[in-house]
Amino acid sequence: MIMINRMICYTFGYSIRVWLTSVVMAPMLFMILTFCNEGVYHQSFKQVLHNSLFGYLAFVFLEVCFSFIPWMAFLVAVQYTVSVVAKPAVRIWLVFTEGILLTAATCIIYLSPNNVFNVTDKVTCVMICNCICMGWGIWYYRLEPAED
Repeated sequence: MIMINRMICYTFGYSIRVWLTSVVMAPMLFMILTFCNEGVYHQSFKQVLHNSLFGYLAFVFLEVCFSFIPWMAFLVAVQYTVSVVAKPAVRIWLVFTEGILLTAATCIIYLSPNNVFNVTDKVTCVMICNCICMGWGIWYYRLEPAED
């Protein structure tokens, strides 16, 4: 019983670290890609900094709002995977697949129901940024707790 409670607590911490990493890093990655693609040469540095900070904070707020329910689904998926799959390599690949699919599905459902795969669309760029950050977080953070 203690081992099950410990694993539930650990998977909760793992999933929230992965989720918050995506929430914080995806807007930053998206803004960097947007700046590189579109440029901001007509604005002063002060304007760019102000607009970027406001845009980043607004984007993070929207990320939290739109990804809270998918994070709960990710938490359940991680807990189920950890409880059912014994091999660590298979576990991490399943969690990676679950995370990417949940992230992509969320973007598709919320942001672009009519034009999902338009490569030039900014919604697709947001989805890709979120998937990259989610996938990176899944591999970066340890899924298995350290042995006592």
